[in-house]
Amino acid sequence: MNILEIVLASSVISGIVSAIISYYFNLRIRKLDYKNEYYKILINKRLEAYQFIENQTAVLRNVTIDDIDNKTFHLMFSYGEDKFIDFQKNIMLANSKGLWIDKETSNTLTEFNDLFYNINEKVFKKSREEIEEVGKLYYKPISALRVKLENNLRKGFIDLHNIEKIFETQEYKTRSLKPK
Repeated sequence: MNILEIVLASSVISGIVSAIISYYFNLRIRKLDYKNEYYKILINKRLEAYQFIENQTAVLRNVTIDDIDNKTFHLMFSYGEDKFIDFQKNIMLANSKGLWIDKETSNTLTEFNDLFYNINEKVFKKSREEIEEVGKLYYKPISALRVKLENNLRKGFIDLHNIEKIFETQEYKTRSLKPK
C-alpha cells in the first residue's frame, strides 16, 4: 500500500467513526430535549392547578361581619344558595386536579370538599339569612382549612419542580361521605 491509499483509508474510517459518534450524540441530545419539553409540560400543568386552587383560597379570604350580631362569616354565604353551590363546584374542580398537586394539598382539598358537602345539606332550599347563619357557624372551620390550604400551596410552589415526589407518594382509596 502506498501512502495515498493509507491516507484515503484513514480518512474514510475517521469519517465513518465521526458520523457514528455524531449520530449517537444527536440521539442523546434529542432524547434530553424531549425529556426537558415533557418536564416543562408537567410543571405547567402543576402551576395551572396550583393557580386555580390559589384563586379559590382568594374567595375564602373575603369575609363580612353581620351588622346585627357582629358575627363573622365568609362572603360567599351572603349571595344565596346558587353562588354557594358554584363555589362548591369550584372546590370539586380544584380537587379533580389532584394528580398534579402534592398529597398534602390534595388531602386538604378533600377535607374542604367533605366540609362543603355537609354544609350544602344545611343551605339547601334556605333563605339568604338562613344561609348566612350557617356561614357564621362554619366560619372557624372554613378559615382553619383555608390557612392550612394556603400553607400547603406555599410548600407546593417551593417544590413545584419536584415531579417525582407527586407521582411516587399518592395512593387513592375509595371512601364514602358521611354527614356530620
